[in-house]
Amino acid sequence: MGAKGALNAAKALALAAVRLFQSPDIVCKARDEFGQRRGADFRYVPLLQRDAPPLDYRRKPSAR
Repeated sequence: MGAKGALNAAKALALAAVRLFQSPDIVCKARDEFGQRRGADFRYVPLLQRDAPPLDYRRKPSAR
């Protein structure tokens, strides 16, 4: 049953890709809508770089 579901999902994704390749106007409309929903002042900040790390492992050890 799982293999049958996976096969149906693969077929659906393949047909969606074919449709997008055949009509690039859908891709342009989707890109425009995404830009409008995201906003002009959007700035991507990765989750792992939002705060300073608790320990700086890259700093060279000081000479004692």
